[in-house]
Amino acid sequence: MLICNCCDTPIRTGARFCEACGDPVTAGDLVSNRAAPSAREGVQIVCPRCEKQALQTIPSHGVAQITCPACATVFTTAIVRIRAKRSKGQKQRNERSFSVRVEGLNGDERLLEFVRPSYEDFELRSRDLAAFTSLDGRLSIVQNLTIGRSMSLKGNGAGCLVALLVCVLALFLFVALLS
Repeated sequence: MLICNCCDTPIRTGARFCEACGDPVTAGDLVSNRAAPSAREGVQIVCPRCEKQALQTIPSHGVAQITCPACATVFTTAIVRIRAKRSKGQKQRNERSFSVRVEGLNGDERLLEFVRPSYEDFELRSRDLAAFTSLDGRLSIVQNLTIGRSMSLKGNGAGCLVALLVCVLALFLFVALLS
């Protein structure tokens, strides 16, 4: 089944463009490509300390406190769906600032802002599944789970905003209220 990844309108079989918004039909329009991981599925999460990947089980609300099997570091990961991303690079300072609108697996929307100590951009597209991992209250790793890539924010001390921490705490509070 195809559903437009821009406007969520069903797309008829054989169409090359969404009839509602004109967006080209791509693999991202397949409903099976947009399913969020369930609590029974494993997701490869990168440890913010040793940067080794390990298969982790994610709860249905999308936020997990994880212990790295390689180095025993405890960190927090939030799995979200990307709604939109903007980035702006500054060559002179060798950094890039990101504003990413995300939707949690529980439907809660947030804006995450952070700075990467590198001019290079990072691919985060609408409807991509991503993991935002924090260590000691700082965003450390951003992963695009849809394409299997990650970026480290190490060396970014003060430039990294605490928007993720606020998002994670809000999700924990939301889950606690539901319990």
